[in-house]
Amino acid sequence: MGLRQLILVLIIAVALALVPSAAIAGHDESRRIDVPAGNLIASINSLARQTSVTIGGTQSGMSEIRTRRVRGRMTAETALRRLLDGTPYTYRRLSGHAFRIVERPRPAARPAPSRTTHRPPPRRSAPQVRQTVGPPIIVTASKNDAELQTYPGSATVLDLAEISPARASGGIEDIAASLPAFTTTHLGPGRNKIFIRGFADSSFNGPSQSTTAIYLDEYRLVYSAPNPDLRSTDLRSIELLEGPQGTLYGAGSIGGTLRIGQNAPDPLDLSANASAELTSVEGGGTAGSFAGSFNLPIGDSSALRVVGYRQNLPGYIDDVGRDLENVNSSNIAGWRASFATTVFSDWDVQLDVLQQDLDTKDGQYSEPDIGTYARSSALAEPFSSDVSLAGLTISRSWDSADLVSATNWTESDLETRFDFNSVSSDGVSELFEEERNVQLLNHETRINGAAGNFKWLAGVSALQNDDRRSQFIGTEADLDDFEVLKVGTREIAGFGEVNFEPLDRFDLTLGLRLVHTRTVTELDLGDQGDIEPRRGQFRALPTLALGYRLSDDWYAYGRYQEGFRAGGSTIVVDDINDPDIENFSADEVTYYEAGIRGSFPALSITQFSFSLSYADWENIQSDIIDEDGFPFTTNVGNGEIYSANLSFTAEPWNGIEIETRAFLSRSDTIAIEQGVIGDEGEFPNIPELGITLTARQSLFEREQSQLRIGADYTFVSESILALQPDLELDQGNLSVANAWLDYRFGRNRLTLTIRNLFDESDNRFSFGNPFTVLEQEQATPLQPRTFSIAISREF
Repeated sequence: MGLRQLILVLIIAVALALVPSAAIAGHDESRRIDVPAGNLIASINSLARQTSVTIGGTQSGMSEIRTRRVRGRMTAETALRRLLDGTPYTYRRLSGHAFRIVERPRPAARPAPSRTTHRPPPRRSAPQVRQTVGPPIIVTASKNDAELQTYPGSATVLDLAEISPARASGGIEDIAASLPAFTTTHLGPGRNKIFIRGFADSSFNGPSQSTTAIYLDEYRLVYSAPNPDLRSTDLRSIELLEGPQGTLYGAGSIGGTLRIGQNAPDPLDLSANASAELTSVEGGGTAGSFAGSFNLPIGDSSALRVVGYRQNLPGYIDDVGRDLENVNSSNIAGWRASFATTVFSDWDVQLDVLQQDLDTKDGQYSEPDIGTYARSSALAEPFSSDVSLAGLTISRSWDSADLVSATNWTESDLETRFDFNSVSSDGVSELFEEERNVQLLNHETRINGAAGNFKWLAGVSALQNDDRRSQFIGTEADLDDFEVLKVGTREIAGFGEVNFEPLDRFDLTLGLRLVHTRTVTELDLGDQGDIEPRRGQFRALPTLALGYRLSDDWYAYGRYQEGFRAGGSTIVVDDINDPDIENFSADEVTYYEAGIRGSFPALSITQFSFSLSYADWENIQSDIIDEDGFPFTTNVGNGEIYSANLSFTAEPWNGIEIETRAFLSRSDTIAIEQGVIGDEGEFPNIPELGITLTARQSLFEREQSQLRIGADYTFVSESILALQPDLELDQGNLSVANAWLDYRFGRNRLTLTIRNLFDESDNRFSFGNPFTVLEQEQATPLQPRTFSIAISREF
């Protein structure tokens, strides 16, 4: 982005912030609302879900307060006011879509008598316990709208309206990184692998299936492709289910499931939002970004929601070999559109389309022998990722059951270049280029319902994933075909789950998935034709979970779950006339977990959770690189993972919130063949300890304005790059802090952030180029101290 364009973006953003309020009512529009009678927490939760507003800050005794039914056409604010009438609580409006519940002011005390009287010392009031109610306490990834408090497993729901601004302006990975059980590789945006709860197979991007299932609402985003790292513009939530999710999500969810929630089109809400951000990296580049969205009602029961964005990420790595600075800048442009309507009175239909194009000019790794933020290359090593999705969701609700049917097609076009570290006969440096096209067709239809305390769920699913890689080696002007490999996977499954109360205070969950997978690996041998080994497999994946309600505020659970990834074939061509086919087995996981969830009002701890888990992982599939730097998939061994997860939120003083999360992991592996796994015997990219601390304070809250400040700190202990003996390279052992200020006034918002506050330069990832990593030390340093200013306006 040139200087003129950057100045123009900022001028437009400031102008948007200063124009008078538009004649668009946004969340002030009336809508059909029906909140059944019940306790106050459940009623507010229902209101938040129906109106897509965020409601937070309630006090702990609300579950004992009964509310009457609120029904009719009204605004969200009017409905909230009616729910709180006659209770000890009222509310403050924070923005067009956010409210905070507060204690209703007490009447002023009568004047004291003129004569002197002895009064006992005032009692110290008990600390107020605050909770967040509304969408965050519903785990939609459970596919049965389970409440987080009584969900029998490790789950986290992040409301993006409440997330730290230091993380919220980036991609999904930046936000989810606030959870220590969530780790990634660090090749760069759009090319990283995601690992949950210690289930890490490899640091390298080969053809194997991901260990994490990634969804956008009901749509599966990727199967074997890396995480596209969608930008967070106009997204609602991120949910993380930890541990194998084989029963509900099938193959490729052995580590867990990441579900991204969009803001849905609203037929009764005419609104828009525009934002701009300026980012500057200390010692690096400066770049500007902008985004916008609008929601357009169409008739009485239809709406269109459109989101667009362009984000420019400054570079900070210098290439001394080519005498260039800040070579690793990235440009990300994308849009999403959703159209929702109701047909035949009862059927809801939503059509979703998205496109995101990402271009990174060069790799973000350095060579420490040359400099912390420098390396020397003969050629640029760019990367590009173009991701497209089209999806259709049809749903209907009856009195006792809900039906959801979703189909999506996703295509990922990835192009990667590496310096091949060799020179042709005419003295020109050679390069390696890979063009990868991954197409995924996914469908699921399910129905769930309830009868009293008995809940049930049943469904069918099918997917086809085709991953084609075309590799080339040569000079810029003369690239020769090297290899064309295609891996196709088909999965068909039926699944079901029931939840009921066998005894008072006990919840029992039983589930089963029957799945058949078929994998075809096709290698183009040129004039020799093609070779196509095929593998078919059948699996039964059960779930068993038992929960116990210790009290109204405390819940304990135990869980047993299984997961797997489909096996396949590796084709080894030492002799083109006699290629070898090496089959690798499906890896299988058996997982045990126990946990507890609740609160400690006496300690001002509003949310507390702790869990322990053990996983037995057999026939671990791993993408490893051979001595020449080329990746291939094989079974490397068996392993065990022991882990503990702790999180709690406290409000020790009014207006101050402190959030702590910690993840402890230990893993051991046993090699199937000598020399495949090194002496360390631990899984790659998984630190033994991860900690995040977040503190927020509201300096003031008024009817039309709010000022908040906050900071977060992350510590990640040491890990290794890979299982292979020569690549057990140390990485991690890093600390990083961020700070931010957030000022909301009317419909405007101004945010200032400092990332990497203390300008640390620790190594996140000891890899950048597979063809030179065995010869030259590589590191991926933390991005230097970065300053950002962002401004946005709601209409």
